[in-house]
Amino acid sequence: MTRSATRNDLAQSLALLSLFFLPLLPRPTSGGVEALAAPLFVAGLAYLTIIYSLVTGAHRWLTTSHMLVLGLSVLATTLYSVRVVALHEGAEITFAASRWALILAALSVSLLMATPRAFRRGLATYLIGFLVLATLAAFIGVTGFALFERPLPARTFGIPMPFFKTAGVPRSYGEQGIILSIALAFVLVYWKQMSTPRRWLLLGGCAVILGMGQSRNMMLAAAVLVATWFLAVRTRSWVLTRFALLGASLATFLVSQALPTLTELGFVRALVGEGIFERNVTVRGTLAYGAVRLLTENPWAAAFGWPHSAWAEINGLDTEAGVHNHFLSNLVFLGVIGGTLTIAAFYWIPLARILRTVETAELTSEQHDRRAFVLVAAAGVLTSLNFYEGFFSITLALFIGVSWWLMSETDLRQDGADPDSPRMTRARSRAAS
Repeated sequence: MTRSATRNDLAQSLALLSLFFLPLLPRPTSGGVEALAAPLFVAGLAYLTIIYSLVTGAHRWLTTSHMLVLGLSVLATTLYSVRVVALHEGAEITFAASRWALILAALSVSLLMATPRAFRRGLATYLIGFLVLATLAAFIGVTGFALFERPLPARTFGIPMPFFKTAGVPRSYGEQGIILSIALAFVLVYWKQMSTPRRWLLLGGCAVILGMGQSRNMMLAAAVLVATWFLAVRTRSWVLTRFALLGASLATFLVSQALPTLTELGFVRALVGEGIFERNVTVRGTLAYGAVRLLTENPWAAAFGWPHSAWAEINGLDTEAGVHNHFLSNLVFLGVIGGTLTIAAFYWIPLARILRTVETAELTSEQHDRRAFVLVAAAGVLTSLNFYEGFFSITLALFIGVSWWLMSETDLRQDGADPDSPRMTRARSRAAS
């Protein structure tokens, strides 16, 4: 094997192995030195991606679809960054930097995992990290051991929960919903293809994350995801899949409208709880409708958005308080122009193209399963994002990156030009010699 081929294999392998840390990285807002973990991870992932791309020419695999979503993302974030600099919004600089990091991470994933073999390796590594997270959550939930931060008292959902409420590591429950959605979607779509120990281990990990997290966001995301799989994607009811994803995208408003009626049911009332637990549910809807009013009543200002500090001042909130809705936060903080471009690039365009592919293209079973995995995961991810700002979510970058690859239809080409194929490996070796 030539030196360049070895360097390529090492760069890609290290990058894919690093996905193990995705479920475990502390959030950048956690405070302390651990806040640097996610930014350093993105920098390392991008560095390895550059090496891999330069050696293999993987960047030449970027299709017109890739360039479209990447261009829209860059344009939206550029408009946002220009506003931040022009209006001297100093406190907003870290938020702007996080947007660039999210795009960079998503692009890196889309290049590194853009072959069937790399897709399998990357997800397998990620799922090992997920199981470690579940193990930590179980240990901390049972013992109350303070690893990164002190676990919270158990919630009461009609009956007292016997475990501490914990994530295992300092991750918000919204991001846990994204982490869980990716793992649970894999379990459902690839259930028959996994060995019995592996399928039950992963399913047990999902149950532990749900049980120890005790988060209604996660529970709702899991319920929507499972329903989407069994009722829509598994039966290949693509019209129903579209409605499921639309409903997941509007979950905040649907829940707010349905809650007064649903709370008449005993088990729903138990899930909502009383006191601060009930306020935590209703405040999501209050903030969401407040964001809609702000956008509609101030159309000129809404075009380019407000900084987080202005949003907090308008609503009388703590300066760190957000909208608690990813889609509305894009519209409020990036502006209607930048926010719409971002939402289209991250979700609307990729998911629409993937749906069109499964409806019209002749797919192998593996090609179909990869797209089914993204569509099922999307139901949970979109639901979680309705109750979580997710302005920077390193796990979200994995979902977006995989979606970008699968919408490009690169793996549908039947020309044998897979960069991981033996023919391409031999071609690289000859070229390097």
